[in-house]
Amino acid sequence: MNSADPQRAWRRRMHESAAAWLVRSREHATEQDMNKQAGFTVIDMFHLVFIIIGLCAVGGWVWNVVKVAGSDFGAITAMLVLRCIGIVVAPLGAVLGFF
Repeated sequence: MNSADPQRAWRRRMHESAAAWLVRSREHATEQDMNKQAGFTVIDMFHLVFIIIGLCAVGGWVWNVVKVAGSDFGAITAMLVLRCIGIVVAPLGAVLGFF
């Protein structure tokens, strides 16, 4: 007996079982089963939206800090005062970083 024969037999059994599984899964899959399938849900969409908003807020706050660091403080304007406050009060800084 050849040493490759057991391996060929194993491959044949695996191929037959995979083909049988594919046929069974197509026969028994209904629309109701497909609706129960795990996937991208509304909750996942809310998580994605909050992550994007959070990244934009952090980016705006960092941009605000960069603008304050780049200012010359020669003329103290209302915007400069608000930007300095925005470093401590992060939501204000996040918004002002985009302006």
